[in-house]
Amino acid sequence: MIVSLITATYNSEKYLRRTVESINFQTYHSIEHIVIDGCSSDATLDIARESIRELTLISEPDEGIYDAWNKGVLIAKGDYVMFCNSDDFLELDAVEKAVRLAIKNPGCIIFGDVMMFEDYVSEKYEAGHFLVKNLYRGFGFRTTTVLFPSTLFKEIGLFDTNYVIAGDTDFLLRAFKQGYDFIKCNHLVWMYSGGLSNSKPLFAYFEYIKALIKYDLFSFKSIIVFIKKAIKNVFF
Repeated sequence: MIVSLITATYNSEKYLRRTVESINFQTYHSIEHIVIDGCSSDATLDIARESIRELTLISEPDEGIYDAWNKGVLIAKGDYVMFCNSDDFLELDAVEKAVRLAIKNPGCIIFGDVMMFEDYVSEKYEAGHFLVKNLYRGFGFRTTTVLFPSTLFKEIGLFDTNYVIAGDTDFLLRAFKQGYDFIKCNHLVWMYSGGLSNSKPLFAYFEYIKALIKYDLFSFKSIIVFIKKAIKNVFF
């Protein structure tokens, strides 16, 4: 089983080597590493070419991360697809653990746990979870931990590039509506805490509410969550 690992980059020289090394040294070896670059002007492309063993690279202007991910999906050859952002990295057995569970649960979406970090210092451990009754507030796991069956993209389409932050949760809601199962694994992904979804939580959740409405999954509980987030954002 081949895993296509897609990394979107743009002027990512500061952290990319660490990301690449975490993929190069995975205990699971059937990995296709795809880098979709948005015309970086720093050393990003040099680092990718020097450090990635079997590299598939596209460098051209894009319309944001979801456009980049879509480009990667369209050329991916793997049985599974996973996304590793250029400032994140994987525990060395992360792919192996996820694939092992995926083989036992064919066609399912596999998600794991996250350690939020900044400057190599861990900040917050987030154990992935999924409960349908809690969809009004979110999925309970980070998309960077997800191992997708590649057939999923053929069935439900690609990421909606109209979103700035919630294109991944829109995609997950679409998969949920199509009856896909979400299975918890114990693999770990380290996620940089300075990302857009963490720096703009109100806007991210506002986009999520739009997606809930789009798929007829909206609950007024979501408005209460939004208000609480707004208060926290102002006073804390």
